[in-house]
Amino acid sequence: MTMVTKALKNLTVPVLVLLNFSVVVSLRGLPLLASYGLSSVFFYALAAVGFLIPVALICAELATGWPKEGGVYGWAKQAFGERIGFLTVWLQWAPNILWYPIALSFFAATFSFVFIDATFTKNQFFIPGIIILVYWIATYVNLRGFSLASKIASVLTVLGVMIPAFLVMLFAIDWIRLGEVSQTPLDLANLIPAFTGLSSIAFAIGVFSSYSGIEVHAVRAMNLKNPSKDYPKAVFISAILAFVFFSLGTLAIAIIVPHDQLNLMTGLMEAAQGFLSVFSRTGLIPVIASMICLGVLGQVVSWISGPSKGLLLAAKNGNLPKFFSYQNENGVQSNILFVQGIFVTLVALLFLLFKSTELLYWFLTDVYTHLYLLMYIILFAAAIKLRYSQPNVKRAFTIPFGKPGVWIVGGIGFVSAVSGFIVGFFPPSALPKELFLPYEITTLIGILAIAGIPIVIYSFRERWNRKK
Repeated sequence: MTMVTKALKNLTVPVLVLLNFSVVVSLRGLPLLASYGLSSVFFYALAAVGFLIPVALICAELATGWPKEGGVYGWAKQAFGERIGFLTVWLQWAPNILWYPIALSFFAATFSFVFIDATFTKNQFFIPGIIILVYWIATYVNLRGFSLASKIASVLTVLGVMIPAFLVMLFAIDWIRLGEVSQTPLDLANLIPAFTGLSSIAFAIGVFSSYSGIEVHAVRAMNLKNPSKDYPKAVFISAILAFVFFSLGTLAIAIIVPHDQLNLMTGLMEAAQGFLSVFSRTGLIPVIASMICLGVLGQVVSWISGPSKGLLLAAKNGNLPKFFSYQNENGVQSNILFVQGIFVTLVALLFLLFKSTELLYWFLTDVYTHLYLLMYIILFAAAIKLRYSQPNVKRAFTIPFGKPGVWIVGGIGFVSAVSGFIVGFFPPSALPKELFLPYEITTLIGILAIAGIPIVIYSFRERWNRKK
């Protein structure tokens, strides 16, 4: 057994829990839901039942039935064939080229909130410069091997996600205990949100995407000592932690920060600053900001090591030119990471072309979300199909109640993903009405272009496989 193989087999349940947690839980989105106050807990619970739990159950069954198949790529391939398998892993990998700039723009905003004059972020080179620099640092970490990357991502997740979120929760508890006025009503009557028509439905479905990513590290199932038992355990613990941190973290921000002052990019820091200012502890603000930045870095490190591994397996099966199946001395898909980095750099440079970084932010988010939901639609359908096409494959974890059970779980997830895909075409409320149609057309073109690439690539599959 090689040194690389030994290192990979050292993956433990706690580390996998932290890796899953790091790709799912982002502090970036908490301020957006904080404006809903106590009812944000209802939205998170609804999304957990309608999306997170079905994804966790489906992944647990598929990963323990086909642990050597490489995650979503292998599962879809087993159900629908090689072409759909390649399309599925592409829909997991390609959207993240758009996601990295989204996450790292939050990194830039948090960093500048404390360490640089806020007006400096208006410099057109600041955001793309930070995105490119931090992304390539994360890529370098991954090139050193999965063992190192997983350890770093785990540590940064604890330091930069769990601890800051926990601190904000403690701030909120002390805020109430010491007699400060809560910025949101906390009586149980406000737990159920008022129905305001389509906007309420759109928002509820939009929350589903907050839980996306828990399947990313299924590709690492065989790195566990006992995949059939350890993977389901890890994915369920991750799901519970995600719900707890999302709901309580969001509520904590709502308690401290007035709703009309919530900001998507800096809302978390505003909550910390609001509490620490009242109690004359503003000296801790740079510490918390630094921790949040480390958390974003950990999340990017974790994401890079997941979908790109699935794409490597697809490349080894002849779906991409031989160039993409190369692994360096650390067993890392280095050529894929270099190409991925080039594309991320190009996307980051779009911030130089757009006058409104907020508009670009929403555009990238919309395209990313739609593509990722397409992947989930295939995933839920694959789980149902495999119960019929390969019923005798031993699954260490099986969704209860036989075929009706998998239809219920897979059906709920499928409907949720399709609903999210449709509702996602409603433009952001902050967008001027005259930009609605151009925005929607551009978003649709982006989705079709990126989703169409693997279809074109696959048509050349036989040609470059003959050259091997």
